[in-house]
Amino acid sequence: ATIGIAGKTRGTVALVFPTSTAIRIVNRLLSTELKVVDDSVSDGVGELVNIVAGSAKAELSADLDEPLSLSLPTVVRGSEFELSQPSNCRWLDVPFTTEFGPFILKVVLSSDSGK
Repeated sequence: ATIGIAGKTRGTVALVFPTSTAIRIVNRLLSTELKVVDDSVSDGVGELVNIVAGSAKAELSADLDEPLSLSLPTVVRGSEFELSQPSNCRWLDVPFTTEFGPFILKVVLSSDSGK
């Protein structure tokens, strides 16, 4: 799942889950027993990236004189994907291991230092 941040600081926040981790986390969030990835799992993963990016937005906006905005989350299913960024930026990958399984938080940010 990815979500964009726009304003003086801009970039992308992404959460990358193995299928089993996504299902287990969403089952806990929704108090369900889903067995396969369906629209509920996709919506849950989209909401998770929205929560994470919203927290980042609040922290980043605290030092700025204008608010940042978030795009709508995008959820990609499957293992064959590539996240691209501007050539002068690099993804920061932060791996996590939880009771639900592993996942990766990916972040790329750049500042508009000209303003």
